[in-house]
Amino acid sequence: MQQFVSILAGEPEILNNGTAFDTEDGDIAHITCTSRGEPISLVRWEKEGQAVKDKDEGIAILSRNNGSLQESHLFVAVTSNDRRGEYICVVTNENGVAKQSYRIKSNRTFFAFYWFFFFAL
Repeated sequence: MQQFVSILAGEPEILNNGTAFDTEDGDIAHITCTSRGEPISLVRWEKEGQAVKDKDEGIAILSRNNGSLQESHLFVAVTSNDRRGEYICVVTNENGVAKQSYRIKSNRTFFAFYWFFFFAL
């Protein structure tokens, strides 16, 4: 009698939720995208429809596979508002695509409000 082993194939899935990060100029934002899928998926990053790549100015991407899980870590040196915005983790394999957005924003609005509220009284 022959035994057959079936491997379940599946669409990629991103396991963590999108997050918004408050930053100041000079901060380094660290975004982690954890995913799984069979077969192993390709993970890439986008900002405003453009590919974000390791070694782009102010960008570093570290990725690792841990069994069936994949982690992609995006580091963004926030030196100006040009580096803030929506970053999208795109996970692709032959069975589909999954996307999750993360937002890097300025916390200056909070400080401006605090300053106005505190000194206006």
